[in-house]
Amino acid sequence: MSNFISNTVDFGTVKERANVSVAFVKTPECKAIQTIVGSCGCAIPKDTSDRITTTFFAGEIARQILENGGQTMPVQKSFTVYYKDKTSEVLFLKGIITR
Repeated sequence: MSNFISNTVDFGTVKERANVSVAFVKTPECKAIQTIVGSCGCAIPKDTSDRITTTFFAGEIARQILENGGQTMPVQKSFTVYYKDKTSEVLFLKGIITR
């Protein structure tokens, strides 16, 4: 059973270099969190009493995509939540960056 209402948050479509605030809402039974590790530095997670919040910096569309005529880039980031009982769980943040 997950400790969050949803393990994936889809922020939809955002423009390049935009900041997007998102939250993973905890269930009432959520276990005590020891630490949270993000997959990169573009989204730093913060644990609060009822949710994990983060602000994702969208960055720019990869040059290879633009050179091939693309105008959008899908992204997915992950956060590994480590609990005090030595278990862990992975949360996902996903969306699309557009020009």
